[in-house]
Amino acid sequence: MVNDCVFCNLEMEPEQGMILSNEYCMFLQLKQAQIKGSRLEGSGLIVPKKHRATVFELTLDEWNATYTCFTQI
Repeated sequence: MVNDCVFCNLEMEPEQGMILSNEYCMFLQLKQAQIKGSRLEGSGLIVPKKHRATVFELTLDEWNATYTCFTQI
């Protein structure tokens, strides 16, 4: 966990919520993206639960979990 990372510390962005998660990653979405008809409707981010600087640092398990999360959105 990195102290100044908004993805490691979800409470740093009060408009952000975890919509779904698994063992290795989570799907985050801003409240604005949950408003029907908004420009960001349905958008969000899949981020690993363990801090990674780039996607190239993901383990095979994290990659697979990311794909699984993606298919559930």
